[in-house]
Amino acid sequence: DAALKLMASIHCGSCLPTAKEGELSKAAQDFETNKWLRHASKASWDLAQYILLEAFRPKDLLAGLRRGTAPQKVVADAMEAVLGAVFRSAAASASLASLGKGITETWR
Repeated sequence: DAALKLMASIHCGSCLPTAKEGELSKAAQDFETNKWLRHASKASWDLAQYILLEAFRPKDLLAGLRRGTAPQKVVADAMEAVLGAVFRSAAASASLASLGKGITETWR
């Protein structure tokens, strides 16, 4: 949740530089809803097609498993997890890249 809130705030702050605090807060909240996360999932990787809602049984054909009918909350949670992983990976990469550089120089 924290990574999603941070990403939403940064995105809104950069896209709406003249907006007031309340407007930024409302815009950021819109990016944190299950509805928006499901939409973002569909527009990017369509995560619902990869979510298996049945137990995996190796003898069953993958094509026979139920796919793409995941509830909005399940897809939203999966999208939030992916965004959190991307954020953590990017933060780790940025930390490694900044070794030996001053913090001020890195974030200019």
